[in-house]
Amino acid sequence: MVMQMWDGLPHTFKQVWLGNLTEFQKAINGYMDWMNVDIGLYNALSLNIDLTLPDYFGRNRRNKILEQMKDIRLFLVDVEKMLNASSYQEYDDEGNMVPYRMAIKALDVPLTNDAKNYNALFKELEHDLSVLSEFKDANASD
Repeated sequence: MVMQMWDGLPHTFKQVWLGNLTEFQKAINGYMDWMNVDIGLYNALSLNIDLTLPDYFGRNRRNKILEQMKDIRLFLVDVEKMLNASSYQEYDDEGNMVPYRMAIKALDVPLTNDAKNYNALFKELEHDLSVLSEFKDANASD
């Protein structure tokens, strides 16, 4: 899944932000369902983000974004732990387990319109989905 990048225009932020979070939530929950049904990596994980956002930049919007990012971070930590504890592991040439890494960095959410910062976050979320996509490709049943 390719995340939309934000152009820095205040009136487009809410649409891009909520669109990306909605698609991220759908995609990641789809991977969790696939793990349950297709490969028997049973889990009760489901990402449920509150997909609301104040209309204007300010403290309330910043706090809401921080809350949403905290929910995503905690969810990804749980997914990472589940994958690393599973029998679906990758190993390097020396036989050492290569852990799955999905945790996103803490986001510095500015009160201003900082497209570079938000677009960097969107790239991190894309990366996390690509980790799950590669996992699925490597473990999908025929």
